[in-house]
Amino acid sequence: MAEIFYHKASDISLVDWFATFAPEPSEADISRNRRIDNAKANHNDKFIMRTDLQIKCDLRYEYAKEMMKVRGGYG
Repeated sequence: MAEIFYHKASDISLVDWFATFAPEPSEADISRNRRIDNAKANHNDKFIMRTDLQIKCDLRYEYAKEMMKVRGGYG
């Protein structure tokens, strides 16, 4: 796995930094993820549904990881 670079002053990783600049997830993206969670919950009693905020964060990190892949520094 490629090295993740950290900002020394605040100890924030580059992927964290990119996630802060990811676009706001659309309501359609959030709704699609809610449906995926509902399907998982129907098949697994122990599955814990994510809040909308958790879904937004997950989507922003997915975006950031793709940005890192493009620049050759992630996975």
